[in-house]
Amino acid sequence: MEEALNPLFIRLLHKNHGKIPDNIREYMILFCKEEIVHTQMFRRYLQVAGLPLYGAPEIQYFFEELAPMHPAVGVMCVYLSEAIAEEAVMRQIGQGPGFDPLSKQLFLAHHHEEARHLAFGRSICEAFLERLDPGTKAQRGGL
Repeated sequence: MEEALNPLFIRLLHKNHGKIPDNIREYMILFCKEEIVHTQMFRRYLQVAGLPLYGAPEIQYFFEELAPMHPAVGVMCVYLSEAIAEEAVMRQIGQGPGFDPLSKQLFLAHHHEEARHLAFGRSICEAFLERLDPGTKAQRGGL
């Protein structure tokens, strides 16, 4: 996921210049910056650990489906998928001695950045949902 959303967000920012609410525009820009840093961090880790680099999973199609949605709905989908992934990683780290010190340090550093990133996304989602009328909110209920 670290690399999958950046191209989509950048395309959306350019395509919808001036139409995306400021808070969502800022979120998308910060998201791209942080994901680039995370990608570099994970690549360096793989190199230091002597582990192979695999191609990105085929999730780009899922994220492409977000493009025509309201930007806040896209942020909501990203928030939910990132929150689930982050929760799974943190649960694995907390389950005992299965992690070497370098791996644990990497994932904890990533977690601190991801927590800030998730908090920003959550605030956008909450503000968006508070402004919806009941009918629209019911349509978005699955999210």
